[in-house]
Amino acid sequence: MERKLSVAGRVHQVVAQAAEAGALRVRVDGAVTEVRVLASDGARHLVEAGQELRELFTVRDGDATWVWCRGRALRVEPVRPARARPAGQAGPEASAARGPVSDGARLPEGAVAAPTSSVVVAVLVEEGQAVQAGQGLVVVSAMKTETRLVSAIAGKVAAVSARPGTAVRAGEVLVQVTAEAGGEAPTGRGARDGG
Repeated sequence: MERKLSVAGRVHQVVAQAAEAGALRVRVDGAVTEVRVLASDGARHLVEAGQELRELFTVRDGDATWVWCRGRALRVEPVRPARARPAGQAGPEASAARGPVSDGARLPEGAVAAPTSSVVVAVLVEEGQAVQAGQGLVVVSAMKTETRLVSAIAGKVAAVSARPGTAVRAGEVLVQVTAEAGGEAPTGRGARDGG
């Protein structure tokens, strides 16, 4: 199966083919990885990609799917053939300025969003606090499972919208971290820091 998919606003050519023992051979923009789903409950998935284990959360949003992995929420949707637009009408490049994540806007760097509809259990940081990449920011609970959401970058907490005991939607930004000058690039650490 060959498709063009938009992932967080960037278009990728994706080809998936069946491989041995229930695995898929996935080619994304020419790079090939063997992928195997080890466990899945419909919204939470344990996936082996190459030699790496990853925990993913997914939520359908119309034709799109929100995929949450490694502290980031990404909107994945099929790319439709471009249609001619009347002069003066904005194209998809304007979507990032529209606002809420549910509109399909790309999350800004350092934004930590709810992986799925959940309840905020604890907020571990406050505005102005310095944080390290991989540091826990907020704990959410969904389907009787608590998940500690971590910062992908080092920096300062610019905003905290999460409040303990409140229900949040998938993709809703809970904490915004602003990178420090010369700060670290994303670490690739998992969405949970083990505690």
